[in-house]
Amino acid sequence: MATLQCLTDVREQLDQWRSDCYHHIDNVYDQAQRQLALILEKHNAELTKKTTQNVESLKTIRRELGELLSEGNIAYRQIDKLKKQINEIKRNEQERINDPDIRIITHKLDVEKHVDIIWNVKPVEEELPKQRTTKTASSCIHHFRSYSSTDSDEENRKQRTTKKPYTSKKSIRPSMPTSQKPIDKCRVCFMTFPKRMTQNDRIKHLLIVMSEQAVRIASCCLHDPEHFFIQVAQTEHRLKLAQIWSIQPGSNVLEIGCGQGDCTAVLASLVGSSGHVTGIDPGDLSYGSPYTLGQAQEHLKNSQLGAQITFKQTEVQQFLADDRSVKYDVAVPAHSIWYFASLDILQDILQALKGRVQRVCIAEYALSTTSNNAFPHILSVFAQNTLFLRDSTWTTNIRTLLSPMAISEIIKKIGFHLVTSTILTPAEDLLDGEWETNIVLSNDFLQAVNQKVVRINEKVTICAMRDAMISAIETLKLQNKKISTMDIWTAVFSVTV
Repeated sequence: MATLQCLTDVREQLDQWRSDCYHHIDNVYDQAQRQLALILEKHNAELTKKTTQNVESLKTIRRELGELLSEGNIAYRQIDKLKKQINEIKRNEQERINDPDIRIITHKLDVEKHVDIIWNVKPVEEELPKQRTTKTASSCIHHFRSYSSTDSDEENRKQRTTKKPYTSKKSIRPSMPTSQKPIDKCRVCFMTFPKRMTQNDRIKHLLIVMSEQAVRIASCCLHDPEHFFIQVAQTEHRLKLAQIWSIQPGSNVLEIGCGQGDCTAVLASLVGSSGHVTGIDPGDLSYGSPYTLGQAQEHLKNSQLGAQITFKQTEVQQFLADDRSVKYDVAVPAHSIWYFASLDILQDILQALKGRVQRVCIAEYALSTTSNNAFPHILSVFAQNTLFLRDSTWTTNIRTLLSPMAISEIIKKIGFHLVTSTILTPAEDLLDGEWETNIVLSNDFLQAVNQKVVRINEKVTICAMRDAMISAIETLKLQNKKISTMDIWTAVFSVTV
């Protein structure tokens, strides 16, 4: 109960703080604007200059406040997640629940100078440590503190069994972790869990530490401060993928289709200063919105992760052919396979990787969903791909629509062997489904269909897909639900069985 009350108090404080901030700043801003208007009527140059400066100062404060509040929203969402996790644990097991380590990430803005409110939540540093494990390890130690054990590490290792994740032959969806399959190590900081630490506390520890790490990594990526939560959600998702892939410190990683570097940043953080990530993308550096590939990559290179990142604007096959001596521990096409213009490109890339990498770690949308909320997303990708097949000039993210089964068959034929395969249900704040449906809803999409698709039957088919998507969206609106992102498939393939 103490934990729930703690979460409730912090959340109420965030709500009150946000309301007071906006109310105070808006009132002062409006008064300054009215004062400026009166002074302008009287043609008083000195007062006009002074008031104009005050208004500009208020604009700056308001912008900084927006940045601060966006990160307050991150904390708010983390609190909600923690509350749900605690309630779930209480329903399943009657055991002691440790208070979570709640961190509020803030910019260095002295709010109390401008707004008369109480702010007693301590901020933490924004900077990413030079050594990847320093900050995370301190968080881990905090959670391990209540577990004292005299058992030696060697004894712990002997009593643990290393089991491969169970996967049904009829499904690629694995079972969730259970007490029969303990998590031995923190997949973020690689510290071994104390033997007496319960499975639920191990899972809770992972969720908390991953959220903290996601905020630190996301801050290295180019993002809109007012929508920082979007970048954090994208980073959290890629962190989950990287934990499944078991990216180790010191690894040499080749990322295929790195784009703006969302996954690159996560991989660079995990390999640490002793590893390296080479991101390959042939895309035009002026491509992308709201920031281009060139802008995002340059920003990431100038961040604290930049030393262990190299970006190359070239085709993967050409890059590998230019230097045949370099080998990689892992190749990662993360949400990039659908970008390829044809199936031949994927096959050529996989063939070029053979003999150059030990493992291939893939992530792509699963074309399936456990929730009706994601049906619009599924329909939208079929509509986009169908249009691209009729109009190759159409700029779309969906060019070669492949299912998990099809990708698996292709990579197996090249000579790789499946190690593990998993289906993830993405978090609600992963907005890819909403973005893809907005593309199909746009006038540009309809205009391309009308102008570029010649055969009437094909045109009718694409419009039918779009209409079905719109109907699914309307159904969600009637149920007061939002569009979500479809399930995500991730798999690891190896050169050895």
